[in-house]
Amino acid sequence: MKKRRRMSIFNAILCFVLTGIVAMSNAYAQYESENIILRSHIPLDDLPTNPESASDCWGYVSGTGREYALLVARDALVIVEITDPDEPVIIDYVTHTGCFWGDVKVYRDYAYVVNECGGGMDIVDLSGIDDGIITLVQRFTGDGLDTAHNLAIDKESGFLYLCLPNINEDRLVVYDLTDPENPVLAGMMSSDEGGEGLHDAQVVTYKRGPYAGRQICFGAGEHRGLDIYDVTDKSNMFRISRTSYPDLAYAHQCWVSDNRRFLYLNDELDNINRTLVFDVMNLKHPQLVNEYSSGVSAIDHNLYVLGNFIFEAEYTAGLRVFCAKNPVDPIQVGWFDTYPENDESSYNGAWSVYPFFPSGIVIVSDINRGLFVLEVSLISEALSPP
Repeated sequence: MKKRRRMSIFNAILCFVLTGIVAMSNAYAQYESENIILRSHIPLDDLPTNPESASDCWGYVSGTGREYALLVARDALVIVEITDPDEPVIIDYVTHTGCFWGDVKVYRDYAYVVNECGGGMDIVDLSGIDDGIITLVQRFTGDGLDTAHNLAIDKESGFLYLCLPNINEDRLVVYDLTDPENPVLAGMMSSDEGGEGLHDAQVVTYKRGPYAGRQICFGAGEHRGLDIYDVTDKSNMFRISRTSYPDLAYAHQCWVSDNRRFLYLNDELDNINRTLVFDVMNLKHPQLVNEYSSGVSAIDHNLYVLGNFIFEAEYTAGLRVFCAKNPVDPIQVGWFDTYPENDESSYNGAWSVYPFFPSGIVIVSDINRGLFVLEVSLISEALSPP
């Protein structure tokens, strides 16, 4: 175990009195925002391994309800308690092969971490986190696994999907998580079934409607657009549809609305700040129905949907929040700029966002500046009728 490190705004004020107040005011003032409040920030220099950059983030809630941010730094997974969002506590970290690209997801009490530079998939036991205990169960290298760009987990069915792994010619590789510490190979997407590499994916189990009981993969199909697969039978996974769109460059990531009616997809290389809106009621014939923008030049990156809101990391433009009460025409209702230098089209700033904590707190991982802990309650208040 590494010694806990406490990032305390309150303690800083006590230690530095007026000097500390002025310093923090100036530091926090550099981040412009609308309807979003900065609760705390852990810069890269304050992370245990002093990494050069950060990439993905995700969240974990313990059995007692305490909330934790999982930040993928260049050379380690860093676990931070944010139960008190004003006073985040670095609990521990697990080192991995240094890499600019890393991704993490959670299933039950386990975190799964991959990167593009080697070492396989880290499986980290979080069950003892309230007592400060983090355990690296294993570095999983079964079936020749060494690298993967990304991963997706369908919590309903208990399967993990690797995106762009070094095995199976970049196509999806699926593992059964019945025993979360020992994944078992469940299937590999075949080119005969229309399978090609997916940059990112969301896999969901339908509970109602014509697809009830089916496990469906919504995939960002790189230069091909939106790919949708039926992955229910791991020995016979097949592509349902492929949908292109105007000015397609690189379909990067996508997420479906809670009711599975609409899907939102970002394109990382189109040099346009826009997110595409698809009607996916009919999985065989998705329809592009609209696109929306935050109105800046920054590149739109990872996004997640929660209820009527879309939370989108847009590199140099930071976090952008859209109200999708009208799901076809989302409107921007809040933002927090984690990269104050500019809003230009470059690969700096906010990489990802995690909005699913029960408390409503949102975290953002920033390539250059580490972890941001944000409050978004003002957005709901702003949208409430007088």
